[in-house]
Amino acid sequence: MLSHEKNELAYQIYLSRYDRRRVLMKILCKYQWILLSIFFIFSSTSCSIVIKDHNPLSPSLDFSTYLGGDYSDLVHAMERDSEGNIYIGGETNSFNFPMKHAYQDTVNDHGMDAFLAKLSPDGQLLWSTYMGGNHEFWHSHEMNKMYGGSAEGLFSEGINCIKITDKAVYAGGYSNAESFPEFQYSSPHDHWFLNSFIAEFTLDGDFVRILEMPYIEDNGYLVLHDFEWVTDDTLLFGGLQRVWPENGDLKSRGRWHYCIASLHLGEDNCVTINWKKIITTPGSSGGKYGEIDNLLLYCDQDHIYTAFSSRSYQDNVSIGNVHCYTQEGTLLWSQSIEAKRKQNPSVDEEDNSLTAWTSIYAMAVGEQGIFVGGVTWSDGVLPKSKNSKKSGIEENLNKQGFVVQLSHQGTILQSRSFGGNSDEAVYDMALNDDGLLFVTGSTSSADFPLVNSIQNQVFEKETGFIAVLSPSLKFLFSTYWGGKEYAIPEEDPEKKYYRLKEDKPMTQGLFIRADSTSFLVSGYTDNNTFPLKHAFQSDNPPCPWGEGILGSVFLSSMTFAEDDILP
Repeated sequence: MLSHEKNELAYQIYLSRYDRRRVLMKILCKYQWILLSIFFIFSSTSCSIVIKDHNPLSPSLDFSTYLGGDYSDLVHAMERDSEGNIYIGGETNSFNFPMKHAYQDTVNDHGMDAFLAKLSPDGQLLWSTYMGGNHEFWHSHEMNKMYGGSAEGLFSEGINCIKITDKAVYAGGYSNAESFPEFQYSSPHDHWFLNSFIAEFTLDGDFVRILEMPYIEDNGYLVLHDFEWVTDDTLLFGGLQRVWPENGDLKSRGRWHYCIASLHLGEDNCVTINWKKIITTPGSSGGKYGEIDNLLLYCDQDHIYTAFSSRSYQDNVSIGNVHCYTQEGTLLWSQSIEAKRKQNPSVDEEDNSLTAWTSIYAMAVGEQGIFVGGVTWSDGVLPKSKNSKKSGIEENLNKQGFVVQLSHQGTILQSRSFGGNSDEAVYDMALNDDGLLFVTGSTSSADFPLVNSIQNQVFEKETGFIAVLSPSLKFLFSTYWGGKEYAIPEEDPEKKYYRLKEDKPMTQGLFIRADSTSFLVSGYTDNNTFPLKHAFQSDNPPCPWGEGILGSVFLSSMTFAEDDILP
């Protein structure tokens, strides 16, 4: 073929390709919005498949059991070891609390005694024990005269935190008994002091030793809320420091300080202070006001995280706080957790400026950041909040449960409030390795948001709830968790000790622990119709003195379905 013919053919091919491109561009311009819509629909569909964030979960109940006696049993701590065994601690005044291989098998005559129990992964009791001393002073003529004939509630022991290693169980708590087991009282002892302790047991329930928290400057003491082991001879303390007035008036309340401290364990189990840090915030009158719900503590290799609530003398408004420290106690950052009231022209400007009452009850720390939760009385919202349900300022605001996520640098990333048309509170939370957030608490709302619920009806004045949240804080599973009012057996319809119809039962004080396949929930409830399965203890006994029943501990375990797709 001649060269000019080749050039002509190439030119014709070029023109045909150019025409096709031109036609294609006209089509794209004409139908661009339709094509873009199809693209975005496809993209969003693809993302929902890749980010399995919105798939509801369907856990089922493995076992559920009561654990308690015929008086009052309260749970304050729950942990699970690497083999799935469960440890529960709290306080009780039940003479017939289930005992097995007990270090102390008899409850004292007065007040509340601490208890510690270990259960197998399938909910069977392995060992349990009381821990308590006598309170003769509290029932003396002098004491009754001082308090107008009643010293009720002034004497107790309890366990409020549990830590587990591969060799031992450590239970931290408090006591003001005259003769608490194994206490040395190396410092001056007074009956107004709460003596905090950490008791060590083997994994088989054998008592090893007890560590008594130190006194401070001979006129104060540490009240343990939480602790972490740093090394074999160093532990991190979180709680309160109480110092009595200089005038020696022990009947006055004294001063409370929020406190973290590094404690050294020396010879003869003697505990001394390496360093101590008083926690102060603008909302706590320089840290001198003692009304707090809890001080939560988390420690890793580099940092110490604390979460607590403070309120001042001036405005009596509770504010949540999260702090981060170095291992040497230097404050790196702090973040307040506050819900602001929405502006309302019908009320005074001064009322519009008030911060809502916000209190932190729970904290969980993981790779995703720091999560805190609790309760707020607010018609407003937390920063970066989702699913707010109130508007306007009312005299009687409902309580709302909330969850807030912070970065490890203290920036608030996201938050959400949740619940129904009545009151909610978040009591505990846990993170698993899949990034799911497990939340438990109480609600009295008949319209609490449910997802694949196991129990879909609220029975109680205050019933428990369980929720599993995705990394974006969306509900993947949620259910009520409680019982109906106390059932009266047909053979004893006239007995006076059963609960009156108008007195509705409650389920409160819930704790939750989770892994990649299952989760545990514990708390206390005062009904006898709690959902049970393979129960170690199948009844919640009535109170002997004739006023219904008192709270018993419960423990429930749930497992995800095999076809549940986790994020």
